[in-house]
Amino acid sequence: MEILDRRNAPTVEPLRPTDAQSTLAELGDELDRIAGAVAAGNHDLRALGFWRVVGRIKRDQLAIVRYADEVARITADLPGTTRDYWIYVPVQYRPDKPACV
Repeated sequence: MEILDRRNAPTVEPLRPTDAQSTLAELGDELDRIAGAVAAGNHDLRALGFWRVVGRIKRDQLAIVRYADEVARITADLPGTTRDYWIYVPVQYRPDKPACV
């Protein structure tokens, strides 16, 4: 039976995040910082760097998927923020008949 000597064992480097993962983590940290400042009453998004972060998010498809809701939550807390919604009603719709949904 062979006895293994740990002193001669190969060293294993810890896994490091990829550049994309690091960028996503940085964006998340920035959004957390901005959300905290907005919650504390600071509504100057330009001074907080919010629009710079949004610009970086728009350039990365994965970041859009991951952080779109967070960006919407930050802006929803601002005074004067409004949202417009539209409902599409097809021409074929007749109120006297049940709608196909």
